[in-house]
Parts: sequence; structure tokens; C-alpha cells
Amino acid sequence: MQVNSVSSTNFGSTGKQKIDLETFANLSDRDLKNLAYARASYDVNDKKHKRINNAIFYSIPVVAGLGAAVNTVAPVVKNSKGAAKNLTGLLRTAKLKNFAKTTALWTSMFLAADAIFGAKHYLDKKSPTVKEFSEKHPVLSTFTAIGVGLAAVFGVSKGFPKFVKAFKSTQLGKDLLKKEGKLAAKLADNKLINKLSQKASKIPPAIKSFGKGLLNWGPLMLVLTSIMHTSSHERAKATEYGKNYETLKTAQSVVRETLDAASEIAEEV
Repeated sequence: MQVNSVSSTNFGSTGKQKIDLETFANLSDRDLKNLAYARASYDVNDKKHKRINNAIFYSIPVVAGLGAAVNTVAPVVKNSKGAAKNLTGLLRTAKLKNFAKTTALWTSMFLAADAIFGAKHYLDKKSPTVKEFSEKHPVLSTFTAIGVGLAAVFGVSKGFPKFVKAFKSTQLGKDLLKKEGKLAAKLADNKLINKLSQKASKIPPAIKSFGKGLLNWGPLMLVLTSIMHTSSHERAKATEYGKNYETLKTAQSVVRETLDAASEIAEEV
């Protein structure tokens, strides 16, 4: 008999696809869940929230590095000719080193955490069991990944100082240490940095202190913001997924009953 078709535009796809009623009626429960999940991801704009979270996530190492640079203490320089100039150059070098070292540390920690979430995403795609768990318990799944990621971050934070110490003993590390004096002299004579330094000296101490506090707490605030944003987004997606799944199940039941009734009528005729 002639079978009408229904649009799957509202579920699982942003494109206009058509499926006939018999195909829809015979979809498995997993197929319905996949459609519901795909549509939920589209409804809550997964791509947009991923970009926002990445922007927050990858700005943290830079903020941490800036905080380390701001808190760098001026090195001790013995009284000598040009001591003030040497002190300026050495302080700027120390700030640059602390910025680079801290940024590298946080970047390494985040790469470790990113690897954990990458592994979770891979398992979601390859393992039906893991995917089903993520679909049924999205918030728990996310926080489990976060917990494992934090464990990886802790491991990197403990191992990074040992890596830096080992690097200093390498030939490259020794060569870089020898060039610190030349770098300090260049930084002390840099016109752009000197001009910016003069303007910064005119900023009121209260504002400087406030800005320093923001940088000190910045990484933690950004981490919490990222976690809260992710949690909120996953809750919203879980809600949409549940609504979509129930709608699809109800529609499938209606379609099945309609097809059965039509089949009985056709047999009688």
C-alpha cells in the first residue's frame, strides 16, 4: 500500500530528511535514543558551548603565567656601576622566565586533562556501553571524566618541577642560562617596554593591588567557571534529550497502531 513519509527534521538532524512511517515504526530503541541525543545536542548548540568552554579553558595558562610574572620578586644585585639598570633587566628576565615556566606548567596540565576528555569522547563513539551510560547519566559521566582529569593534572604538577630541574642540566638548558645576561641587557634597553613601564608606574596602587589579586585568583575562578558552564550545559542537554526521547517513543507507538489498523483494513478488503 501507499505509505506516507514523515520528516525527521525535528529530531537528530538539521537537514531535511524524510523517513517513511514503516521505517520509523521499526526503529530500535537505540535508534530513537540516538535521534533524541543528536537533536538535543543541536537544540542546546553544542558547538557554540564547546567554543566558549575552550576559550575559557585555554586562557587559564596565560592568566596563570601573568600572575606568576606580576608576583616575581626583584633579584638581589650587589652595588656596582649600572646596578639599577642591571636590576631592571634581571627583574624583567625573571618575570619572563616565570611567565614561560608557569604557562608551560598549566599548558601541560591541561593537555593531560584534554587527553582524558579526548579518550572519553573516543570511547563514547566506539563503545556502545560507554555511550549508553553517557546518554543516560550525562552529568555523572562528565564529572567522572573531570575527576580522572584532575588526577592527571595533579600527576603532571608533581612531575613538572623534576622535568625543569632535569632540563637545566642539559646542554640546551646550560646554553640558555649563559644567555640570560644578554637578554637582561636587551630587556633593560627596550624602548617599548620602558615606555609601558613608565605608564604603568602612574597607575594608582589600589588599582594595581586589585589587578594583582584578580591575576592571583584568575586561574581558579576560570576553572570554576569552566566546570559550572559545562555542568549547566550538560544538564540542559539531558533535559532536552529526555523530552525528545519521550516524544519519539509516543510518536512511534501512535505510528505502529495506525499501521496495524491500516493493515487490518487492507486484509479485510
